[in-house]
Amino acid sequence: MNIGLGKIYKKGVLPKALVIGSVLFTGLWGSAGFAVQPSAAQLEMLKSLPKSQQEALIKQYAPDLIQNSSTQMPVESNLETTAEPVIESREVEEDLSRSMQAKEAKKSIDAADLQERQVTTAIEEEVKPFGYDLFAGTPSTFAPLANAPVPADYVMGPGDTLNVQIYGAENDSYILQIDREGNIQLPNVGPLQIAGMRFNEASKMIESEITRAVIGVEVSVTAGALRSIRVFVLGDVYKPGAYVVSGLSTMSNALLSSGGIKTIGSLRNIQLKRNGKVISTLDLYDFLLKGDMSKDVSLLDGDVLFVPTLKKTVTVAGEVKRPAVYELKKERTLREIIQLAGGFTQDASPAHSKLERIREDGFREVKDVNLRAKKVLQQRIQNGDSIRVLASVDEYKDIVLVSGSVSRPGEYQWRDSLRIADLFRGQSADEFLARTDLEHVFIKREVGIERNIQVLMVNLKAALSNPKSAENISLQARDELLVLNFDDNRVEVLQPWVAELKRQANQNQLAQVVSVSGSVNYPGEYPYVQGMSIQELLSVAGGASLTSMEKALLKRENAYNRQVSVLLIGLNSEMSLKAQAMDELIVLDVNGIEEIESEKRELSKIQADNSRELVDNSEDEKSVSSDKNQVNDSHMRVQALVKRLREQSTSELPAQVVSVEGFVKFPGEYPLTEGMSAQELVELAGGFAESAYTLKGEVVSRNISQQDQQLRVENQIVSLDEQSLASLKLQSMDSLVVKRKPDWTERRVVTLSGEVKFPGTYVLKEQETLADLIQRAGGFTNQAFIRGTILQRQALLDKQNQELEKMRYQLESILAQNASKKTSMTSSEATEQLSKILQQANQAKATGRLSLVNRDENYYAAFSSVLLQDLDKVHVPEEPRTVSVIGEVFATQTFNFDGNMDASDYIQMAGGPNSLADMDRAYIVKASGRVVPLQQSGFFYASARTEIDQGDVIVIPMDVEKLQPLELWKEIATIAGQVGLALASFNAVGVF
Repeated sequence: MNIGLGKIYKKGVLPKALVIGSVLFTGLWGSAGFAVQPSAAQLEMLKSLPKSQQEALIKQYAPDLIQNSSTQMPVESNLETTAEPVIESREVEEDLSRSMQAKEAKKSIDAADLQERQVTTAIEEEVKPFGYDLFAGTPSTFAPLANAPVPADYVMGPGDTLNVQIYGAENDSYILQIDREGNIQLPNVGPLQIAGMRFNEASKMIESEITRAVIGVEVSVTAGALRSIRVFVLGDVYKPGAYVVSGLSTMSNALLSSGGIKTIGSLRNIQLKRNGKVISTLDLYDFLLKGDMSKDVSLLDGDVLFVPTLKKTVTVAGEVKRPAVYELKKERTLREIIQLAGGFTQDASPAHSKLERIREDGFREVKDVNLRAKKVLQQRIQNGDSIRVLASVDEYKDIVLVSGSVSRPGEYQWRDSLRIADLFRGQSADEFLARTDLEHVFIKREVGIERNIQVLMVNLKAALSNPKSAENISLQARDELLVLNFDDNRVEVLQPWVAELKRQANQNQLAQVVSVSGSVNYPGEYPYVQGMSIQELLSVAGGASLTSMEKALLKRENAYNRQVSVLLIGLNSEMSLKAQAMDELIVLDVNGIEEIESEKRELSKIQADNSRELVDNSEDEKSVSSDKNQVNDSHMRVQALVKRLREQSTSELPAQVVSVEGFVKFPGEYPLTEGMSAQELVELAGGFAESAYTLKGEVVSRNISQQDQQLRVENQIVSLDEQSLASLKLQSMDSLVVKRKPDWTERRVVTLSGEVKFPGTYVLKEQETLADLIQRAGGFTNQAFIRGTILQRQALLDKQNQELEKMRYQLESILAQNASKKTSMTSSEATEQLSKILQQANQAKATGRLSLVNRDENYYAAFSSVLLQDLDKVHVPEEPRTVSVIGEVFATQTFNFDGNMDASDYIQMAGGPNSLADMDRAYIVKASGRVVPLQQSGFFYASARTEIDQGDVIVIPMDVEKLQPLELWKEIATIAGQVGLALASFNAVGVF
């Protein structure tokens, strides 16, 4: 069986260069596990070739022998070096290959061509060639399998050993090895030629020979150590060359030893050549798809395993079980290719498949194919075809969807002639949740090929009670029903539908949306329903609220020029008017800003039971402020509408706006509606105010002369009775002026609390004084502290709050400036003082107190000279029994009043002045609000014996001279004094 190299060459079995290259490769690397030195004969044979072929063979079979700088070295010097083969991972090679291909592609095509290529080859990029993952990873050589069972058809050859055991009349055992001549030396028998025989044949022959030579024995023959064989793996494999493998190796074992097949190699036409003839062909698809390895033939020494380049391929992508690039063999039709890919997935839509093919002119074409049709499946395929099976649409078709206030929401089967009442077969309360609005059920329907939506509305209650009524409409496939609930925010629930309708709008079609605002229960945007009336629109919004004016403005937009017009509608009439897309119904409210102001006045009339409630009503004020911001929606919408009308006005078409001024509830500008009368304008403005003079009024008209374009203002006196106003038609820019009744005065109130006989809220008379008010309240009680009477005035309170806020801002700014600069220890102390002043400023609160004392401290005379104003608050405290010391003392304290003690005594009881105190500027805030200095001149202890009265507050201010290191220290000193006075005033009122 061993044929010399010369014989192989002479017989033409392999080309000379290939034979020499194979021999060289075999000499350098027998396998990954065996390193073999080339013989002298092999080197001599290589040298006999031309130099160009020598270099080519070395590059192909022994590239590692060639160094970067050795291309000009003699071939002989390269042949003297041997090295272990380095076989890289398949992924590395493929990554490098892809990287090189990407670089070449980038060089050969521009950006536009690349984009087109990416589109046309999208199918190929999504899938990989089938079967090549079998060879992923690092290849390795198969070592001889010593313990593996030997198959019966194993062909024996030189180097194999057999274990022969004799038992019976004689007992003996032998280990016999086949020599180079193919013989074994059998004792008592002699040589037997078994090379080339199958294992089972050789076993029978040995048994027969021994039993014939020795009588009365039994023979057992088993395989021992097997020989290693050398085979050639060539073609499109990862590492072609000669490999030493186990004698039990098959074709697949050898392929794995070589690292597997390249992606350009065929998996379906792997040839086993023996003595120059193809004796077997292996199709790996049989193994991968069927598990059939019957064609995986065992190898013999010298066999050649050849992997040709693959020829025809087809790509199958999309919704098939094994998307991949498949090599064609016997497959000819689309049916066979789909079967090769494992068939369709459960999400596939075979009727919507694509076949991409390269035409003869080189261009690609795409065909729509129905892979459910038998005729289509019989179509023949071509090399390079790409088949994509699309997925089924992820949408339901023959269903209706029910959502909202129902017991069983979800999808329901649709059928022909299905009506809305059929969805609720029980027709009982169990079908719906509590407080379901059955009279306004919305239906979203898809229309046209674009699948735009249209919204319908039905009275489900009427449909259920009378299935033959027009409300029991027929449903279409994919309809969506939305059942509303009175407790839900229906505007929010319908918002997705409204948003979708808005997206459908275009230049020629308004958004199919309507809106309701103002005095209704559910203001907001709603889907427009074809043919709906204003009454139905108002009903959807929950109807008018209790505070509605029973008047509404209807804003209507022209679809062509987007101009706005306004209609005035009575809620008790004209409700049958049909609505249009983009209509806005503004239901007017009898309440407005004036109501908020009146609420604030009423709050100010609440009786204060003590001085703290009198001064500190910040929480109540905050509540009123919050309400004031919630101005009635209808009036805001009216003002927005007026603004829109003004914006669309031109020189030819003046703004369609009129106004009412003076003493109506809601004076201001209003839209001019068609045929609008002065009476309708007064009704829009909420009617006449209580103080209105309703006998005569004035209409001011502004007209532009057509001749000279001059503006002319004309006014006329009109009667304000209802009949006259109804007959007076208004024009653009007219203004109705309503005057106040002569000698009218607004209702003014003051609050009186504390130590009077009848505290409460009083309506002021003209020129009423504080003394008059106290007399009306029955005079003072016996516990009244008259000189401590407090009068709080709103204007003063607002002014003091502004001043306090200004001081806080100034202090914060100064503190920030000084903190940003490097300071000395002295200025650091000054900064600490500044922080303390800021803390005091944040604690201070305005009193709004008006001092009632005169020069002679005659309180009754002072009370008679003070005229009261609207919203004044008067508090008469009870007689205090305390004296307070605050400011720069060691312990701020309040002490019981002692008539035998003077100011110095109280200061000493508070620990005395601290290091920051400025006794030269100390002062006393008297209970009346008057401020007097603590000393007139001289040293503190000599001059501080000032008389102290009950309720007095002694203030020891900070020494502002220590603030000199700070910038703007004089301004800080001024603020510090004001803050100290504010704190003392609060203490005197009784807050602290």
